[in-house]
Amino acid sequence: MFNPSRIKSALYNPYVLLFLITLSYYSFYFLNVFLNLNTLLSSSVDDSLKNYFTYVFQIKNSPSPLHFTGYNYPFGEHVVYTDCQPLLTFVLRLFPFTHNYSIGILHFLMFASILITPLIYLRLFNQLKFPLLASSAISLSITILSPQYFRIYCGHYALAYVCIIPLSMLFVMRYFLFQKKGTLYTIFTFNSVLFLIHPYYGLGLSLFTCVSFVCVSLFQKEKFLPAISKAFIAGILPVILFKVFMAISDRHIGRSPEPFGNADFISEPSSFLVPSFGPFSQVLTKWIGAFPRHFEGYSYLGLGFILLLIAGLPLLIVFHKKIKYQNALLGMFMACIFLLMFSFGIQYKLQEVFGFKIQALNQFRAMGRFSWFAYYVLPLFFFYGIYELLKNKFNRHAKNALNFLALFYLILNVYEGNAYFKIYDGVIWEDRNVFNRNLLKPEETHLLDIIQKKKAQAILPLPTFYIGSEMYERSNPTKPMFLSTIYAYHSGLPIVSACMSRTSLLETRSAINLLNSYKKHLATDAFLNAEDFFVIKTDEPLFEDELRAWHVTTRYLQNDSTQFGFLSKNKLRQPILDSKLLTLQSNKILPSDSLPLLYLPKENRTPFLQSNAMVYEMVHESDTNGIPSGRYILSFHYHTDDKTYISTANSMVVAKKRGEDYHWQDVIPLKHPSGFGDGYSIIERRIEVDSRYAYEFFIHGGHDFSYHVSNFMLRPLGTSLRVVTSEKDTLYNNYPR
Repeated sequence: MFNPSRIKSALYNPYVLLFLITLSYYSFYFLNVFLNLNTLLSSSVDDSLKNYFTYVFQIKNSPSPLHFTGYNYPFGEHVVYTDCQPLLTFVLRLFPFTHNYSIGILHFLMFASILITPLIYLRLFNQLKFPLLASSAISLSITILSPQYFRIYCGHYALAYVCIIPLSMLFVMRYFLFQKKGTLYTIFTFNSVLFLIHPYYGLGLSLFTCVSFVCVSLFQKEKFLPAISKAFIAGILPVILFKVFMAISDRHIGRSPEPFGNADFISEPSSFLVPSFGPFSQVLTKWIGAFPRHFEGYSYLGLGFILLLIAGLPLLIVFHKKIKYQNALLGMFMACIFLLMFSFGIQYKLQEVFGFKIQALNQFRAMGRFSWFAYYVLPLFFFYGIYELLKNKFNRHAKNALNFLALFYLILNVYEGNAYFKIYDGVIWEDRNVFNRNLLKPEETHLLDIIQKKKAQAILPLPTFYIGSEMYERSNPTKPMFLSTIYAYHSGLPIVSACMSRTSLLETRSAINLLNSYKKHLATDAFLNAEDFFVIKTDEPLFEDELRAWHVTTRYLQNDSTQFGFLSKNKLRQPILDSKLLTLQSNKILPSDSLPLLYLPKENRTPFLQSNAMVYEMVHESDTNGIPSGRYILSFHYHTDDKTYISTANSMVVAKKRGEDYHWQDVIPLKHPSGFGDGYSIIERRIEVDSRYAYEFFIHGGHDFSYHVSNFMLRPLGTSLRVVTSEKDTLYNNYPR
């Protein structure tokens, strides 16, 4: 029965009132999103598209809750390495009626996490006995500029939950206030479960609670064993359980031992002090003298809080003896400082100085993300100290003074928040939800019907994309990825490409080699079935192996920029050679003056011998008129023993010169292979040669590691070379048969 007094009472509840204010504030910017949660995407390119796709595909199409089959055909991937938020997929897979609304559910959870964050802070401040107005203003202020909203722009949806770190703070505070075992087990469960949202959350929260517990135990002078046992349950046991879970469930071996960027994606002072948006960006960049180097460490505190720190921090230092911090708050502060050091990459510097490696830490590339704890903890710690100081010095006016400071903080954050939310207008929340069949175009639904009728085994985008192995890559073109994910999701077919985190090197090599038509038997053949591949070819440039595959594809349909067809496995396994085939009966050098073809299998010099990537190593050089004009296929074998990203972080440079004119014509990254042999990768690219120029072919990189090359070949377009050295050793265009 309608009861006006109950509604009036609820509206006077500070939590209800703060929630309504927060909802009204965010509705001003995101009302269209709130009303279209299942029809919009924040973006449909790069990480955004990948993280939407892995999430919805795993819910609807993957046969196993732990094995993702959407990318990396025919191998698939463990769910944790896909950024698909396994915990959500575990639950939603059980309820088929939710599958058509999975995007809307994801968006709802992200924005709900924002809306409840001020309520969590209000609870924290209430436990610290703060005035209501100041508590509400500070709580909303922290939420507005939280770095997690920026993660939506980046497409990192698993990291976009604003409430997670504040919830952890609330659990830690409640445990030390009330000392209930149930809260300790809640912390353990919370930290463990969050590994299955994103491992960075699980590890970060586990470290945060572990250090907090240890520090509080030291402050309270607890006995060693009880103190360590609580820290172990709260912060160490979740890490151990996750490691055991991965050891048992992950069957994809051979991942790179060291991810790319683990010493680069870190924080620095400008990450906290300089925004990438808004009215104060240029001024603060000028004052600080630097702009944030990388977005992974972005944790801008807001000008309001920066000014308050400048004015209040000296007072907190001078009068620190008059401030009695609660042990839980002090423990969380020490934990956030500990994680702040991690975010600055101190562990990498220590490893470099002392000459050791901690592989468990080095697996996490973006340590800058641990700076988020400082963003959420520092305002709580600072305002508590200021309030204690005000009560000590100006007891009668302390409440009013704190309210004034909190409102100052809120006003500036609201002002900057307007720029924060408006800067991405027209960039995000403009794309249709392509995973909603009702929003597909007629041509897209027509093609889906064809795919399902033909019963293809997988979707082959041309160009292919392979991102995630750290060591090897293929191009990451937007259009093939966009089209292949649409048809893969709605048809349930996997994609012969990958865009994920830390894929197996062995699987990546085998998957890239799938297009190698010269090899008689490939590791992937045993995993393929007899059905055709559905091929999507866009207008982006293709590698030579992709061109060969397209040459034997049966064309079916095309529009202005895309062609579609079907490719049989049998045709893909037949050598695709040019009409002009030259045969070399032994592994000899073919100079370009005997034929318009150059072949140098090996030479007694660098880089054919062991070489260092930091040195410019000449593979070949020719004089003017040394190579006839025309289009050529450049290829060679690249050998390296190292299995980390730095071992391919160099390039083949094709430079041309004529008199004073000298410039680099082509730069070919060696991390972009076209195939693999026994212990080497095959680099193959098309280049243009003008006989009026002299040419240099050299290799250079920026890291200290060893490598060598062999089988340097320059063959005219339309000419294939077969090199026979024995019955069991034949090369077709530098690919082993």
